[in-house]
Amino acid sequence: MGAKQPVIVLDHHATNEGFGDINLVDAQAESTTSIVYDLCQALGVEITPDIAKCLYAGLVSDTGGFRWGRPRIHELAQSLVEHGADIQQISHNLVDTYSLDDVRLIGQVLVSLRTGQSTRNSTGTNVNIVIACGIIAWLKGHSRDAVESIADYVRGLQGVDLAVVLKEYAQQTWTISLRSDSWDVAAIAGVCGGGGHVHAAGMTLYGTEQEIIGDIVAAVAAAPETAKL
Repeated sequence: MGAKQPVIVLDHHATNEGFGDINLVDAQAESTTSIVYDLCQALGVEITPDIAKCLYAGLVSDTGGFRWGRPRIHELAQSLVEHGADIQQISHNLVDTYSLDDVRLIGQVLVSLRTGQSTRNSTGTNVNIVIACGIIAWLKGHSRDAVESIADYVRGLQGVDLAVVLKEYAQQTWTISLRSDSWDVAAIAGVCGGGGHVHAAGMTLYGTEQEIIGDIVAAVAAAPETAKL
C-alpha cells in the first residue's frame, strides 16, 4: 500500500479546530472560495471558466447573495466574471429555480410562523425571535435548497432580530437554521454545539418541538456578550 496522503483543510469557519495535517483556515474570509482563489493565485493556477463558475457559486452562497461581506468580495466577484463565470446562469441555478411543490412547501412552512418569542441576552438586550417549523410529513421529497431558502424569508421580517427555522428530517431530530443581521448566530449555535457563519449558522438538536424551541431561547440568553453585532 502507498503512503498515507496528507489531509489538507481549507476553511473559513472560526469553529474549525484544525483537524487536517495541513490547515489553511481564515476566519475573516467570508467564503472558503476566496481562500481557494488566493491559493490558485499563489500557485499560478489558471482560473478557467469552470473554476470561476464554481468559485462564484460558492461566493454567492456564503455571502447570502452578497448581503454581507467586505469590499473585497465584490472585487473577487469581478475577477471571476472576467474569467468566465456566467452570473445569470449561476444565479438561476442557485436561487431562482424551484418546483411548484417546493414553492407550496415554502408557503406551508411560512404559515406556521410563530412570532412573539423573545428573551433577554447577557448584554441586557431583548432579542425578538421568529420561528418557522417544518415537520417530516411536509419536508419529505422536497429539495434541501428550497427548505433552506425559507430561513431568508423569515430573516427579512420587520422587527425580527433572530430568524429560526426548525426542520424535522427524522423523528425528533431537528436541523436548525439561524439567520440574523444584528447577532452573531454562529456564537448562538455554538452554545448548542453547532456553528457556521456570523449571519447564517445552524445545529442539530433532539427532542420535541417545544423542547427545541426552549433550547433555542436558552441558547440566545446564554450566548456571549460579543454575539451582539
